[in-house]
Amino acid sequence: GLFGSSMAEQVELQRLVAFLMDLENKTPDRNIFIDMPIEIVEHWNQMVILLEKNLMDSMTNLDYWDKSRDVLEKYREKTRMGLSGEIIRVKLMSILKDLKLIHDKLRLGRKQALDMGQGLLPTFFTFEWHCESLSIDNCRALPHFLEGPARALKTLKGNEAKQLHDRVKGSSLYDRNLEMYKTSVSIEEESHEIGRIRAFTPGWLERESIFLHMEYKYLLGLLISGQYESFFKAFKKALIPFQDPQMYGRPTTENVSFIASTNNPDPTQHGRGHMARLSGSTAEFIHMWLIMMIGQAPFKLENDELTFELAPRLPDWLFDENNKLAFRLFGKIDVVYANESRKSTFGEGGAQVENMRLVMKDGRVHDFKGKLRGKFAQAVRNGGVEKILVDLV
Repeated sequence: GLFGSSMAEQVELQRLVAFLMDLENKTPDRNIFIDMPIEIVEHWNQMVILLEKNLMDSMTNLDYWDKSRDVLEKYREKTRMGLSGEIIRVKLMSILKDLKLIHDKLRLGRKQALDMGQGLLPTFFTFEWHCESLSIDNCRALPHFLEGPARALKTLKGNEAKQLHDRVKGSSLYDRNLEMYKTSVSIEEESHEIGRIRAFTPGWLERESIFLHMEYKYLLGLLISGQYESFFKAFKKALIPFQDPQMYGRPTTENVSFIASTNNPDPTQHGRGHMARLSGSTAEFIHMWLIMMIGQAPFKLENDELTFELAPRLPDWLFDENNKLAFRLFGKIDVVYANESRKSTFGEGGAQVENMRLVMKDGRVHDFKGKLRGKFAQAVRNGGVEKILVDLV
């Protein structure tokens, strides 16, 4: 029922633009051309002109918003029945230059949002429409939701990521009794116009509960941003295998949709898991598991040659009494980490991969220092390896 917007999409767009801009660093040939439909090129060029005017302060934000919507609506109308098929060749570096304008616009928008959220990124905004204007004065941020910071963490590193996490943990998004993260702070003062979430009891279903899909998304953001100490501290408190079964109310081998937070008016429900529907936490958990076990980018192309490198992010307490940790890669390759120094594999002085021993499906054994290249990297990807024994030093 509200005219509003969301920072979640803005953050994801900023992440995608940064990803594309990185092509400039990976493209030695500055004269590459790509083929694009004429309708997209024309639309792109019009948007770039508007962006330049807005960033040079010769066009207000309201005028930019209004005129850019006009351009978009005309493009949609023109392409409603499809594209003409006419193709134009465009220089890649020209597109990457234009992307910097988009990135600058998004960066300014995020700064403005942070100011409105008093240092903590808001997730949702509502606007009061006035015939004469639509400006920041007519905009109001809803109470804080976890989704905005969870998405933003994936785009931050170092001190920026730490500051964001500290602000989240210092806010009422953090349930201090359960040491878990809620979907939002209290929305009691909001009207039912904000949607069905307002109709639920606090600490129940999506409203101010520990909704695993979103909490795991936040934990994944911590891991991706390199906040390993904070991640593993939260890991032992938030993940289901570490819950007290008596409080959780079911075996800790079972996932749930949400955990009732201490906002719930019924104290007997605090920390109890409920399966309202299938849990959405699975993808985030698998993603966290992959980064922990093998790193964020195990396969790479270097000078057109495939490489494979293990870069685990594991705390010392996850290794067993024999200083080992094992997992199955791609569902078929047994990988065993041996960590005689029993150090975490991150941070200053952390254990690193020293040697890899490949046991092939045909019984042959090969030893390597560092990464695998060429046919051996291919063998890992194609399933020609039975086991990988790794020494961490």
